[in-house]
Amino acid sequence: MADERHQVSRPGRGGLTADRPNLTSPAARWVGLENLLERAGGAAANVAAWSGALAVTCFVLILVSGVYLFFFYQVGAEASYRSVQALSAEPVGALMRAVHRYASRGFIVFGLVHLVRYLATGRFRGPWWLPWVTGFVLLFIAWFVGLTGYLLVWDAAGFTAARVLAAGLDRLGILGQPLMLSLIEPGALRDNIFLILLYVHITVPLLGAFFGWLHLARVVRPRLLPPAFIGAAATLLYVGLSILRPVPLLEPADPARLAGGFPADPFYLTYLALPGLAAWAILGTAIGLTALPLLGRRPPAARVDPDRCTGCGFCVADCPYGAARLQPGGKHPVAVVDPARCVGCGICVGACPLDGIELSPTRVPAPAAGPGLVVVTCQTAPGSLPAGAAVIRLPCVAALPVSAVRALGRQGAEILLVPCGLSACVYRDGSAWVIGRAGRRRYPYWPRRVAVALGETLKLPLARSASGWGRAVAAVVLAATLLPALWDGPGWAPPGEAALQVAVRTEAPFLWSRGLTEEEKSRLLPHMRADVPVAGERADLSLAVAVDGVPYEWVVRPGGIRRNGPSSFFAEIYLRPGSHTVTFSLRPAAPEAPPLATWAGTLEVGPGEVRLIGYGIGGGGLTVR
Repeated sequence: MADERHQVSRPGRGGLTADRPNLTSPAARWVGLENLLERAGGAAANVAAWSGALAVTCFVLILVSGVYLFFFYQVGAEASYRSVQALSAEPVGALMRAVHRYASRGFIVFGLVHLVRYLATGRFRGPWWLPWVTGFVLLFIAWFVGLTGYLLVWDAAGFTAARVLAAGLDRLGILGQPLMLSLIEPGALRDNIFLILLYVHITVPLLGAFFGWLHLARVVRPRLLPPAFIGAAATLLYVGLSILRPVPLLEPADPARLAGGFPADPFYLTYLALPGLAAWAILGTAIGLTALPLLGRRPPAARVDPDRCTGCGFCVADCPYGAARLQPGGKHPVAVVDPARCVGCGICVGACPLDGIELSPTRVPAPAAGPGLVVVTCQTAPGSLPAGAAVIRLPCVAALPVSAVRALGRQGAEILLVPCGLSACVYRDGSAWVIGRAGRRRYPYWPRRVAVALGETLKLPLARSASGWGRAVAAVVLAATLLPALWDGPGWAPPGEAALQVAVRTEAPFLWSRGLTEEEKSRLLPHMRADVPVAGERADLSLAVAVDGVPYEWVVRPGGIRRNGPSSFFAEIYLRPGSHTVTFSLRPAAPEAPPLATWAGTLEVGPGEVRLIGYGIGGGGLTVR
């Protein structure tokens, strides 16, 4: 009797407490939004409910297009760009590349919708900590894999992404030498680096598959794929978008140029367009949200009375999270509830025909004699309820015990159940079980005087997903979710019009050292018996650069815990195009030590050009280019 309207006969009386919904709660507002989508286009139009399944659909598109691209991709600093250029020049390759890009963005979009849905409805507390934390891990893995995808193309966007990321890691000082040196040294970017990137790009998603399994480990009936119409529509929309708007190929990576004028992908290259503090704020927010389960109050767990349990297994069949299970008993199996998996929905309470399961929020007081309208609804159900009706609010309407239904029926009360929505059900299956019990299709059956109103208070007719109107609305809503994927992001502009790079990679002289003794040499292989120091401490290096009279000074310290490793340094000075007078001096910070290198001269710097002055770069001495 879904969608049937009931007029109030007269107010209910007795121990039932009238209640008004908390429309200001985030859960009620979010469920109301999902109800609006469901009423307009059926359950299929509720994209938020299918956000996780749509993310899986995007992953399938990424996988199919990625396999095609893999067969034509070549590894190497120059070969990688040429292979992508060849792919973009032929229709199928351009289509697959665009599908790969847009589906990757769609995965992030639907993942964020899924995250907001769980956050708004409070599904991060107690047993929900596992899907909550693994969801953040999956989003991070998706971002990291997408970033490596940009690096594999090795165009202007990929090179700039690598430069900015390397500069950020260098500022943290957690690595032994600046990563930027690997991007500017001749021959440093060997083909095996791109082979490693390709390996990471392919294998890290396998780690994501493991966390995806953990993400769904506590869900009994996971929705891995959306309804067939929604899945097909999403695929066609992504393919159509890829045909109409192919992904452009930027200019190749050039260490001697400051790349600019390209859009920074808002999903994978966000850190390019954000200032440093904003990026750290986003990272801190993500860490704080991941730790939310530590602050949430754990929901109460259901308890089974073994004396009343007959081992029927209805609670096991109805529990959405596998918290209820049967274990061997005396004469028959006995149900038990695992507190570590119980979310406190109370669905098992409503599934037990003998009132053998208790959950304190679902205890319904016996009503006084006399007919009336009794409304049973969810704590998160939106909208206003019929005036004058007695209201029972439960965590989920499916938690209504069958004994309470019979008691209300014996008193002549009319019972109206208002769930939070068919696809918007916070506890996944509660609304479906309620409709089945009211329609006498799922045990325990309810009396026929029980009616179910889906979205009753929205005053809208319920659209069917299979109808033409429902499918049209669902397609429009789904197309709207593609709009974020169309945004290529803000244009990236380098911090300056031109740049001068200062780089050092050398071994400073020892302040003191000790060589191998003859006995120590005798214990080594012949090729390891060179007369080199095996212990000691190297001197700091004093680096001074002046550009048009503006001084820059640094102290370059030796690497290694014992300060006996090579000295490495990188800095970038942004300039205006034109002619600049530059001086360079590198000397050990030791008394009377001769300088390692000095240079003075004039450098002509063009717009967007990058000039380099350094020592020891590429294994040589002083380098000016």
